[in-house]
Amino acid sequence: MAGAAADKAASTKKAKYRQLVNSHVFFPDVIETGGTWNHLALELMQELGRRIIAVTDDSRETGLLDK
Repeated sequence: MAGAAADKAASTKKAKYRQLVNSHVFFPDVIETGGTWNHLALELMQELGRRIIAVTDDSRETGLLDK
């Protein structure tokens, strides 16, 4: 299944860095070699895009972040 390796790697990262969630916002962003992103990596890019637009007031700024 596409994305299965990315999801497994994200779960492993979450377990490894579980102590960080007490003091940080943690996104285990994982992208497979074939280009498949796990859902948390996509959420991170979307949040970055929203913040860039909020600062620049230019929706074109996120054109390169689109997956």
